[in-house]
Parts: sequence; C-alpha cells; structure tokens
Amino acid sequence: MMKSAFACCSVFTMSVLLTQAAQNQPNAEENKPVTLKYLGAAGWEITDGTTYILIDPYLSRINGPPPPGGHPLAGDTRKAYGWADLASPDAAAIDAHIQRADFVLVTHTHYDHILDVPHIALKTRAAVIGTESTENVMRAYAVPEEQLITVRGGEDYQFGSFSSKSFPAFTALLTTSATSVPPQHPLE
Repeated sequence: MMKSAFACCSVFTMSVLLTQAAQNQPNAEENKPVTLKYLGAAGWEITDGTTYILIDPYLSRINGPPPPGGHPLAGDTRKAYGWADLASPDAAAIDAHIQRADFVLVTHTHYDHILDVPHIALKTRAAVIGTESTENVMRAYAVPEEQLITVRGGEDYQFGSFSSKSFPAFTALLTTSATSVPPQHPLE
C-alpha cells in the first residue's frame, strides 16, 4: 500500500536511439555522422545534418523559484520568478542557439524542460512529442494541433534516420528521499 507521503506522477522518458538506418546498409560512404550538442540543463540537440531533434531544450535559464526549503541565489540579477508568476521564455537566447528543429521531445513538463518549447515549435514548426500535459501547454500557446504528438508509453517512432521509443517513468515530489523506489502500481 502507498504511503501518503509519496506522491508520484507518471512521466515519459524518451530515449533516442542513435543507430541510423543507413548504418545497416553495406555502403558506409552514405552514412552521415550523428552530432550531439549539449544545450545545458537537460537539453540536447541530435542531428545527422538532415533531421534535427531537440530533447528538453531550455535555454532561457530563468531565475525560477527555489525548491521548498531552498534559497534564492545570492547576487543573481535576473528577474526572480515566484511560484505564482507567469514565466516568459528568453526569445533572444533561444533564437541565438536554435535555428532549426524537426522534432522536440519533452520528457516531462517541469518548467526547465518545457518553458522554451512553445517558442521553438512556433518558430520552427517542429512536431512536439510529449505527455498530455505537454500537449496542453502547447495548446495554451497556440501551437497548431497538427504539430502535437501525445505519448502514453511504449510507442515506437521513426524520425528520418532516427528511431525513438517512449516508456513510462516515475518521479517523486521533492519531499521524498532520493533513494525512494517508485511504486509498481498507480496510487490507490
């Protein structure tokens, strides 16, 4: 039975498999190198020069609210956002680093994973792949429905020469121990 001290929500962690379809072909000259670029935080750009995939792109680096019991960073001159404030992405920072995206994979909808995604999706017309809460955030920012792909776990996708499989994962609230094991069954 679940203790009330544990509150877990299901998130979908997406894993991009970097094996290209072209690598299975005998002609190695047609293979395109795969480039991974770290965007900071949890963000990555993965490309073979043809298909561009972003995972959790977060370039705004807002001065967000500290976790419960935490403290603001001393000397931080950026605008401080509280828990009830509407945060805005840093369009200049995003535009300086993201010129193209075909797909944006969002592992879960914490602000440091999703804040910049609506701007990127509207700018690049990239498909946004994430949970239902991800898609609801995109709808709130008027990202067109045809750009939204909702995952529930277990789906396999093909993105050009890349493939991806989604699977359900769990995350606990900050008040739980880092060594806590997620439940095997949904909360009752």
